[in-house]
Amino acid sequence: MEFAYIVLHYKAIDDTVKCIESISKIDDEAGIVIIDNASPDGSGRVLLDKYASKKNIQVIMNEENEGFSRANNIACLYAQKEWDPDYYVVANNDIAFPEQDFEDIVKALYEQHHFAILGPDIINTRANVHQSPRQAGAPTLFRSYITVALNEICYGLFPVTYPLLKRWFTKLRENPVDVSCWDKEQTGVLLSGSCVIFSRDYMTIREKPFDPETFFFSEEAIFTNWCLKNNKTILYSPEIRVMHNESASTYLDKDARNRIRFQMHNIIDSTKIYIKELKKDR
Repeated sequence: MEFAYIVLHYKAIDDTVKCIESISKIDDEAGIVIIDNASPDGSGRVLLDKYASKKNIQVIMNEENEGFSRANNIACLYAQKEWDPDYYVVANNDIAFPEQDFEDIVKALYEQHHFAILGPDIINTRANVHQSPRQAGAPTLFRSYITVALNEICYGLFPVTYPLLKRWFTKLRENPVDVSCWDKEQTGVLLSGSCVIFSRDYMTIREKPFDPETFFFSEEAIFTNWCLKNNKTILYSPEIRVMHNESASTYLDKDARNRIRFQMHNIIDSTKIYIKELKKDR
């Protein structure tokens, strides 16, 4: 099997079904692993029943929410043992694949670049903006220290800072990144983690595609830094595109206060893990 698709599910079952349908239109025989991150609404069980007759679609149900990295690692390991694919397409459940020649383009790009990781043009349909690449290279150690410091201050003074943070996170949601170079093929850039493609080259070297494991955030920085350090090609190409119908898991919680606290807590923890990785290289 050439392609395996990893879809991380949490609560938003309509988005997950649309994602699977878009994949099946590309390749109805591709391996698909849906990993349910202990959705409290029972939607994981619904998906398990819905796809029970599909041999190429497997639903894994986590007993607890394992976060982004660990859950995707579990699914990738399953796909590796079950199908040993050449390419692993790891996507949020609110991603849709509109291009019927998606797989042909991925294979052609690999023949040209022999990439370890490939990022497509990701179009946020909510804000009508391009979300990748996010920047040239991985975040620096200095920038990471600043990220931790600012978030710790705001988190510690949360009752005071919450109104400003709410406006900031709302603005960030509407216009996630300032991408001015989305129409150019580039290497060594920081991709958006909402959809990435790992080649066999990468998967045979790394036991886990996301390592070290963070709960949420910094995943892209960590694997970008690894590729740059190990002279592995990380490629962004506008030749392939996916649609990010953002709503889903991150925003299902209507309590903005708790949601922002959750995000900030994980930004702090994940950035500290990334800092440890950068220090190893010094």
